[in-house]
Amino acid sequence: MSLTDFYPTLLDRCGLPPNDDVVGSSLKPLLDNPSEPWEYPAFTFKEDDHKSVQFGFPRYIEYDDGSMDL
Repeated sequence: MSLTDFYPTLLDRCGLPPNDDVVGSSLKPLLDNPSEPWEYPAFTFKEDDHKSVQFGFPRYIEYDDGSMDL
């Protein structure tokens, strides 16, 4: 789950059609059933070239100096 999921969630909860130009997944299934499995990774990008992706417990981070963490 990431911030990119809020807009698709709002569209879905309001009964509006999805916007295919937007990245993210609706959180409506999780709001309706919190035990529902979530199959989407969370991405984070910062303007100083830090990037991360998390899927479940592990998180991969790449820093602007080229170093990485898992």
